[in-house]
Parts: sequence; structure tokens; C-alpha cells
Amino acid sequence: MPTIIKGQPTSAEVRRKLKEEGRPVVLSCSLGKDSLAAWIALEDEGIEVVPIYYWSIPGLPMVEHNVETIEGVFGVKIHQYPHPRWSRTLNNCVFQSPEHCDVIEAANMPVFGYDDMRPFILEDLGLPDDTWFCDGVRACDNPYRRASLTKHGLMKLTTRKASVVADWTKSEVMAAIERRGIGLPPDYELFGRSFDGLDMRFMKPLREKRPKDFEVVKQWYPFIEADEKRWAHYGFKFERPQKARAEKKAAEAAQLTDHQKEYRDREKREEKRFQMAVDSGFWICFCFHDQADRDKFASLVKADEDGWTYGDVIRPCSPSASACRTRGSSSRRSRRHASAEPACRHRAYGRPRSGQLRRGERHPQGVPGDRGEALLRERLEQCLPRGLRVPRFGRP
Repeated sequence: MPTIIKGQPTSAEVRRKLKEEGRPVVLSCSLGKDSLAAWIALEDEGIEVVPIYYWSIPGLPMVEHNVETIEGVFGVKIHQYPHPRWSRTLNNCVFQSPEHCDVIEAANMPVFGYDDMRPFILEDLGLPDDTWFCDGVRACDNPYRRASLTKHGLMKLTTRKASVVADWTKSEVMAAIERRGIGLPPDYELFGRSFDGLDMRFMKPLREKRPKDFEVVKQWYPFIEADEKRWAHYGFKFERPQKARAEKKAAEAAQLTDHQKEYRDREKREEKRFQMAVDSGFWICFCFHDQADRDKFASLVKADEDGWTYGDVIRPCSPSASACRTRGSSSRRSRRHASAEPACRHRAYGRPRSGQLRRGERHPQGVPGDRGEALLRERLEQCLPRGLRVPRFGRP
């Protein structure tokens, strides 16, 4: 039985309205179960679907395989564009080495959102400006989405966005996928959901079970392992429940109906997911004048053989460690991420900072300094969407 969204039409009525317009719609397809169900629902209604996919990591083999598989099932090309998260994480130098930070700052990349992407996508697809963008957002996903759909509606006229399976339950979604003979993408076996982020929920399984994909991620985010190492060192600490608080919650839970308990559990899962997704913890990359300084510092802060150490280890050593002549990255954004919080993690490298790598010298990622920067410039130029190109890269 479909979910009732107070004061809103059913998703079947939304699809009928789209059908009456008799024009193609753009479907934002994450390759997950909900967007696939939305595709099937639109297809069943006889609406022409133009699917698009926002990638977070360019050229990730797992995603490319998923795209090819789904294209084969529907017989329709999936058009791919960069996710706004990609430009945001790069511009903020998330998990970047000093060498990459210098290149990213010199590139002066634009930061774009979904609304910025819309005109470029429509121009690329040759569709009119008032084309509807559809999605697989469902009210049952979590209380926040339900509240948003109740407040803003399933069809938003100002932004031309429509949620075409908003009142479907999970069983309806799975039934539609099974009927179409698709099956869930490999993401669900790895992550329990579609691939959607850089945090440990995705990176740890990727590193353990799909190392080639993980190496592609590291090409873009050289210090991506920092997040996993931090969680492994400090543990998962989402909640610090007190006994009295726990007893009160148990008493309240006993008064809830099964339906209320289901929504409460969903809210908890969403809270945990949100914390995992936005918790970045801070980290620092130290650079040194020479190997001797690096080795001295690494010894003082008890760094492991790969150069990693942690805030609760380095704090007691900080007076002695400060005697070492360290120099941080020249990147303003890199310095912004420095923190003395216990949850920070540090990596000490015995390498000159970016701009001082000698020709042919290998930096920590195993790529010669000059070539490493050239590769990043080349990747950036290839991945930026048309219309969002930046001038030729060069040091300021």
C-alpha cells in the first residue's frame, strides 16, 4: 500500500501529468534502487526518459561497469556529469597532498551546484529550459524527506523537479526492479546502498574488496586513508548514552506503536549516516627540510612505518616535537584544515614541499613530482563540464 503524503497528489498522478505534457524528462539516476524504480515507473507510463548520472570519482571502474550494465537493460545511454561534491571537495583540498593543493589552487576551479549544472546539462542534451528533472526520492526513506515532500510537494514548479515514486514503499520498489529483471548493483553487496561519498562507509569496503577502484580514488584523494585510520584508532563514537537516559528511552519506546518504532529507527539510522557523512575530523601533513628532521619528528611523535600518528599520541610530545623545523603546505586551504583536536591525524613526510621537488624525484604517491602535477592538471581539464572550463593552469 503506497504511503500517504498529507496534502499532496499521489506519485501516479504526478506521472500522469508528465505523460500529458508529452515531452522527455531528465532522470537523476544514482544507479540505486529508488532511481531505478523511478525509471521503471516512468517507462511503464510511456514517458521518454533521458537518464543522467552524477559521478563523484571520475573513471571509477565499479561505476563504469554499473552504468554499462544498466544501459544494456534499458537500451538507453546514461549521460554522465560531475557531482557538485567533486568540485567542492577538490577546492577545499579534502584528503589532498601539498603537491595537489598547489595545482588545485592554481586551477581556480569553479564551485558549482545542481542549479548551476542544470542549464549546461539541458544544453548538452538539446532539451528546452522547462524540462522536468525527475528523481527517486521517497517519503519512506527518512522523516526529513517526508517532511520536505509534505512541505514543498512532489512537483516543484519553480525548479521543475518531480519525485515520481515518492509514495512507494520499499517492497514496491523491489517488486518493480525484480519484474524488470535488473537486480541490485554490486554497491549494495559492498556498502548496503549505492556508492555516495568518501567516508569510511564506502572507502573501507572498497579498499578491502575492490583495490583497483580504491587506487583510482587515491589518484584524486591521496590521503583518503586518513579517515579510516582515524576511525580505527579512536573507534566509532556516535553516542555516549547515560544509564538514566537509556532507561528513559526504553520506557518511551514501550509506548510506541510498531509504525512509530519504525520511523524512530529510521531517524536513528539517518542520524548515524549523517554523522558518518559529514564528520571530517581534521588532519595535517607535515613537510620537512630534510630526511633527518623528518625522522627526528617521526620518532618523537611515535609515527608508524608509513608516517601516521594521532592527536592523542602527539599531544604529550608536542613541546619536544615543536623543536623540529617543520613547515606546512603553502596552501591556504591546507592550513585551514590544521587542528589540535584529539581527533586529528598527522602524516610526516621527509619530502620538500610542492614546488621544490627535484625533477624525477618521487613524491609519496610514487609519481615523479612534475609528472604528478601534470597528471592532475590533465584530469581536471578532462572532467570539468563544458561551459565550466577554467583558464590554462599555471602557478600564480
